[in-house]
Amino acid sequence: MAEIPANVILAQDFAERFDGFSIGSNDLTQLTLGVDRDSEALAHVFDETDPAVTRSIEMLVLRAQAAGRSIGLCGQRPSDDPAFTEFLVKTGIDSVSVAPDSFAVVKQHVAAAEPGRYEQGRTAPSGTRWSQAEQPSPLVTVKRQHTSADRWLGRLRARRYTMAEAGAPGDGPTRSRPARAGRVRRPSGGSAGPQCERGSDDD
Repeated sequence: MAEIPANVILAQDFAERFDGFSIGSNDLTQLTLGVDRDSEALAHVFDETDPAVTRSIEMLVLRAQAAGRSIGLCGQRPSDDPAFTEFLVKTGIDSVSVAPDSFAVVKQHVAAAEPGRYEQGRTAPSGTRWSQAEQPSPLVTVKRQHTSADRWLGRLRARRYTMAEAGAPGDGPTRSRPARAGRVRRPSGGSAGPQCERGSDDD
């Protein structure tokens, strides 16, 4: 997680130790602006779109990608603010993780913003007009954050499969419990996919 100004300032050093970055926008905002994210008295100055925060995000995206590392953002703001989503797309970020209930909406916002990113020349000359058949693949991946319920169900399913495959002591040969159609067995407890900020549903 990239949540402190030091992650931005020393991005090259961190890139030598990790294979990617995930920006925790709420904590990065809190620690960049010196504003308690949980304080009602300071809520009016807690703003992820503050220039100090947005420039930090832009710098980190550029530095991470220059080092060959992937970079995404995990936070609530893209779910609530299409303009912030558009800003993220224009930075060249690789992925955005959002709450399950806003997944479809954010995907629409990203799709709407990406033509502008192409026109900026990141992947095509400025002014290029794509026919529907030539439309390039999406640049930004929108990921659904896994909730605590998802992780609990994942652990429960893994435990059931482990017990079924092990069998009871003294029962002799055991048979593996067949998976239901459309269900994928998970090799370990917990759900796959992005988990933000110590497993919370948002950062």
